[in-house]
Amino acid sequence: MSEIPVMFQKCCYLKDYFFFADQMHESVLLAGEEVFVRREEESHFFKIRRWMITMVIAQDEAGFQKSFGQFVKASCSRADGKKEDAFFYFCSAVRVLDEKFQNLALPRPVYDEKSLLQKARSCSSYRKLHEVFYKVMQEYFEMLKTNMAGGNNKDFLKAKIYIDRHYDENLTLEVLAKEVHMNPYYFSSFFKKNAGENFKDYVSRVRVLHAVSLLVWTDLKAYEIAMQIGFSDARVFSENFQRIYHETPNAYRKRAKQVQ
Repeated sequence: MSEIPVMFQKCCYLKDYFFFADQMHESVLLAGEEVFVRREEESHFFKIRRWMITMVIAQDEAGFQKSFGQFVKASCSRADGKKEDAFFYFCSAVRVLDEKFQNLALPRPVYDEKSLLQKARSCSSYRKLHEVFYKVMQEYFEMLKTNMAGGNNKDFLKAKIYIDRHYDENLTLEVLAKEVHMNPYYFSSFFKKNAGENFKDYVSRVRVLHAVSLLVWTDLKAYEIAMQIGFSDARVFSENFQRIYHETPNAYRKRAKQVQ
């Protein structure tokens, strides 16, 4: 009899898992046993999120749906029965997606994080939650698709999306000009006119933006990050990073981890 209050508290705790019922293999939960056996590792979770965002920008419908499905499972695993954590994972994914669109100057829908969180909290189940966020991310996908389909900026958008997908490769004017069916000399002036900066500086900026998450969420050394994002060596990476953020990569990493 003395164990009843303790077991009752455990049962009250377990009832929160029923919010995630569509992700559960068993409808009966046992106190003291794990519901979601494997909790998604942080590094792998962020990798899935990056892939999903890349698929939106790349306009890969099949890739987006597949990656979103994986993100749904990964978010459920990391939340481990906590609804507020699940709300945070989905809201932060949209925030990162919106920041990505903003950094690339891509057309995007109106983003209101507060109303999005309120909408998430009004969901009665995890299924309704990921349906809401699928529609939100689909808005970004469709708006970009519409702008890619016509208008004077179609070739420019295509070039920017190609750079974001292939930033870690040896990108040259010739490669991009061929992608949008232009003469390299014409493409150079065309790109600068639309981007407000020359092709080389733009590519470097995209690479540095990709470096930020690696600095914050991994323990990779500067030269390892430089290689992963397409710079020839750590010195070139550091010079470009300081040009944009006005501090060294290591100083940025130290400051970011103090804030976490």
